[in-house]
Amino acid sequence: MKTSALLPDPAVSLQRHHGVLIAESLQVAKSTGSLRFAEGDWNVSLETKPVAAEHVTHIACAELLKGAGGKISLSMAFDLPDWSESVYVLSPGAVYNGNRFPVIQDRYPPLPPPRGPEDPDQRPRITRVPRLSAEPGPSRLAIPSSDPAVPGIGFWFPTRRKGLWILTPERNAQGLYGYTLEENETRDSARLCIQSPCVREYAYEMTNDLGPSPDQALDVSVGEQIEIQVMACAFDCAAVQDLYDALVPLRNAMVPPPRRRCDIPLSAVWAIQEDKFNRENWVEDGGYYAVGVEPMRSQSIHQDWQAGWVGGMIFTHALYLRGNEQTRARVRRNFDFLADRGQAPSGFFYGVIHQGRTLGDNFRDETAPWHLLRKSGDVLFYGLSTLAHMNESDIKPAWKLCFQRCADAFVRLWDTQGQFGQFVNHDDGALLVSGSLSAGIAPAGLVLAARRFPQRAAEYLRVAVAAAEHYDQHYLKQGLTNGGPGEIAQGPDSESAAGFLESLVTLAEETGEARWTDAARRCAVQASSWVFSYDAAFPPESTFGRMDMLSAGTVLANVQNKHSAPGICTHSGLSLLRLYRLTGDPFFMDLLRDIARALPQYMSRTDRPIAWKIPYNPPESPDIQHLKPGWMCERVNVTQWGPTEPAGEVFYYSCWSEGALALTCAELPGVYARPDTGGVWCLDSVEAQWESPARKSLLLHNPTPYTARVLVKFETDTEQQCIEETLEPGSTRAVPHTLD
Repeated sequence: MKTSALLPDPAVSLQRHHGVLIAESLQVAKSTGSLRFAEGDWNVSLETKPVAAEHVTHIACAELLKGAGGKISLSMAFDLPDWSESVYVLSPGAVYNGNRFPVIQDRYPPLPPPRGPEDPDQRPRITRVPRLSAEPGPSRLAIPSSDPAVPGIGFWFPTRRKGLWILTPERNAQGLYGYTLEENETRDSARLCIQSPCVREYAYEMTNDLGPSPDQALDVSVGEQIEIQVMACAFDCAAVQDLYDALVPLRNAMVPPPRRRCDIPLSAVWAIQEDKFNRENWVEDGGYYAVGVEPMRSQSIHQDWQAGWVGGMIFTHALYLRGNEQTRARVRRNFDFLADRGQAPSGFFYGVIHQGRTLGDNFRDETAPWHLLRKSGDVLFYGLSTLAHMNESDIKPAWKLCFQRCADAFVRLWDTQGQFGQFVNHDDGALLVSGSLSAGIAPAGLVLAARRFPQRAAEYLRVAVAAAEHYDQHYLKQGLTNGGPGEIAQGPDSESAAGFLESLVTLAEETGEARWTDAARRCAVQASSWVFSYDAAFPPESTFGRMDMLSAGTVLANVQNKHSAPGICTHSGLSLLRLYRLTGDPFFMDLLRDIARALPQYMSRTDRPIAWKIPYNPPESPDIQHLKPGWMCERVNVTQWGPTEPAGEVFYYSCWSEGALALTCAELPGVYARPDTGGVWCLDSVEAQWESPARKSLLLHNPTPYTARVLVKFETDTEQQCIEETLEPGSTRAVPHTLD
């Protein structure tokens, strides 16, 4: 079958390998037939089936009929039309705009070089991740099919205003697929090769794309088949956003839909977490909740107090919303600590405080006054969010003053530099590293500051709008969100997208302007590209394989650190529910449900402990073989990315994912139901359905072995009602509402 001009015809080849190198290759005729290759006789077929207009599937199959196969792989290659460096390449969670950015040679954790807004080259600086080259010379990226959150690669051809998605399953009987995209030195032609099994010449390790490859070709036996399945979909694509939009209905086109666990309800999760935070994270002498626990807290400055990012003044919001009186009293002491000791002379907050020493965010020199601006944006937003839930009589003037000083610092930075940048000097507020979406959450914080400080509201809203417009134009519309994590230089990441989504939804709610709702929709769709759409096949012998862990709903943090993680760093995803209210698009609630439901399984608990196998942080006692109750490790290693990162294993660690889970417990309803549309989403580990077509009550079932206290939220466009129900294990109850 001849495919459309928009859908390139595949070329099928057999390769024999010497180690990881191709010793010889034979391109197969398009028609089915027998051939001689290496030391064997093969039957090779290629079948193309139309699915819809400009939408086909290709299935290539090679079977060894007799003889010796040797080390063999099969490939399906596509020569891509109208190629140039302007083609936008997207592999969800792995490659953004081809990762075609200047590279810095730096060990982990890397830092971007100082740069002001006057520098004519404002391109992001990244580490050596799989990428197309931003410099002259060879250009080739190779990744396994387990790297992307949705297995496949998409292309936007701006000169033709067309888009193309090429998707595969995660694996076949021979293992993972390999994706190799190679362009010529003049950058006017490129070829995408889908290979089975995946055999890379080099494999990625942390900040190193030239690591030794563990891949092996297949030693084929007589009667054995290698099969490659590919779906190709072409479409009109006027802008890069259209490429992201086209992915949404294709997220599970070639991989199974997610399963969802019902192991433990959020009320039981909260009891474990609140106890853990008070027992292991509370620092009595300092009067604050540390982001880490002992002994790591004493050993690492980054495990003590960090503002924002991985927890400081973020998970305290959850602790105040849902905590008992002791917990709330400690949160108030944490506000004292922030106001008394946590704020730098500039008005921004110190990034790190360790054993009483105020430190910066420069990994090479902790005494240097570098500050990752995302941190102050986080503290401004979550701190003011917590104050909004307090009695005014409990709020001290010093607390309000510290947030006003922070908001004023953002205004000064914007008015002097015309941007927020990524790193500033925490002493004087001077910009150290320009560019990036690092402070994407800052506009949301400024909106909350406008509500809290009406005398400064006009100034705060002015800068919030101007900054959000700048971010939308220079980052979101370019298909780039970056600068959120402090240890990946300026590589693309999901964290800045999540922070900016908070700002856009907040602006949409504050102003009622449709432009912010549209921008929030676009941001959420781009953020969804980082969320695993399916359950990866962990090695059966691995910890996660034996525990039947599910990866759907976990979130890839960035293109450098090749693992997914439980939760959004560091948010509950409440912005997705708020966006659903604004748009009525159920995709955002579906996405939120996947993220929320994935989280609890990664929390170690007494009746389901999680073993650690990676020797990064050996425990204080050699007898400890499991993570402690309430602990979560950020690693969801769906594939091995170096000798120290085996798939399906974690290390002895307690981290920010616990904060994301705490926020999920505190901010989200267990069940969200819309009597007007019929939509029901279980964000908790329960089951729910309408009792009758009239939708006057929900049947709520608790399939877990725990007693569940479930918050059910009924909502229409004009009304809402929250009801908390307690269900014993295995019980079912009808929950009525009184909405019209």
